[in-house]
Amino acid sequence: MSTELKPSKTGLRLVFDVSAQPSPRISGAYPIPDIPVATATMLTVALEPVAQTGRSGIRVTSRVSTLPGGPGAVWSLIHTVVQGAIAGTDGIPVAGTAVNILLDSPIPGATHGFALRRVDAGQVTTWPASTISTPADPTQGDIQDAAAAAVAAALLARQSGNLIKNGNSEMDAPTGAEASGVLSGYPASAHSGIRFRITANESGAALDGYGPWIYWTPGDGVGGAPLPCIPGDRIYFEVWARCLSGSVTGILAISWRNVSNGEISSGILELPLGPIYGKFAITSVAPAGASSMILVTGSKNLPAGGEIWYDDAYAERSQQAAIDAHAAA
Repeated sequence: MSTELKPSKTGLRLVFDVSAQPSPRISGAYPIPDIPVATATMLTVALEPVAQTGRSGIRVTSRVSTLPGGPGAVWSLIHTVVQGAIAGTDGIPVAGTAVNILLDSPIPGATHGFALRRVDAGQVTTWPASTISTPADPTQGDIQDAAAAAVAAALLARQSGNLIKNGNSEMDAPTGAEASGVLSGYPASAHSGIRFRITANESGAALDGYGPWIYWTPGDGVGGAPLPCIPGDRIYFEVWARCLSGSVTGILAISWRNVSNGEISSGILELPLGPIYGKFAITSVAPAGASSMILVTGSKNLPAGGEIWYDDAYAERSQQAAIDAHAAA
């Protein structure tokens, strides 16, 4: 009985050919899963009506019955959306051994891409995306058009209003804080684009405490003076982060400074980091006496050789007094 590797829709298949063997032949079914290769798409996507609304959803299923990998492999679904000049990316964790989900409210009139990403023993593999276009939704009429225009305007305003210069790390030849930790040329490792930020513990021993830091805004000798602020400023700060070095605590911090650049206080968020990019966000209000601020990310007790990757940072400012007045009214 010969054994062969033959191409299949999703990669390679092991074939045991018993038909040409003399009697008695082996009797029975022997299901053998595909061995996916990195150049083959792993997903099937199709439009499917959503029962509750009657509108078009997107059904995403894996082409293999069991996703391959070691016992510690972690899978996620990378979803990209392009609508005209607007583009976005998010990550959807995959639970179980296969993919079968219905995206019940996709953006209409857009191109959606879905790709499987696996993190297994520190190695990241991303399979090619399967794409599908969603139709415009005439059932929503002018309301839909207005909503789409509002979404586009909000995304453009968000991009132009980001307090963090080079928040997506895609700037060519950055300097100062814009270059802090930037690494390029590894699109499979970035949350979006081809560049991201990385911080590593190269000391040879586990860190006892906080650090190392990525400076997203100038300060402490990195890229010039801190960003100005006034008491009552409400700052929202988010970043996508991941860590392949076991259980590590990630840090987001907004450091409030006085006119002498001394720290008055800090808004700090501590959250566990995992092997899949996750979004972490903090909101903090500038205290009395604050005249500037610094936005940083870091970690706590990072092991020797440990690395943390960051991408797509965003920060915005609003006046707390105006928010309170509006809420009271």
